Amino acid sequence: GLREKPVPTVPEARPVPSSKQEADFEQAWKMLSAGAEPVAVAQRLGIGVAEVELMNRMMRFRRQV
Repeated sequence: GLREKPVPTVPEARPVPSSKQEADFEQAWKMLSAGAEPVAVAQRLGIGVAEVELMNRMMRFRRQV
């Protein structure tokens, strides 16, 4: 199926306080909406490229629906 495999625990994947994470995701969403590249957004905010790419796919999917 399309379910993601569990990600092995790596130091940079430690949980972030949700308030900062929410702020980062909010900022990532705005940057993606403005047409920023997912890799650039991830580097700028220090979050995972995979997370930003997933967000980007969700945004494109919502626009199509």
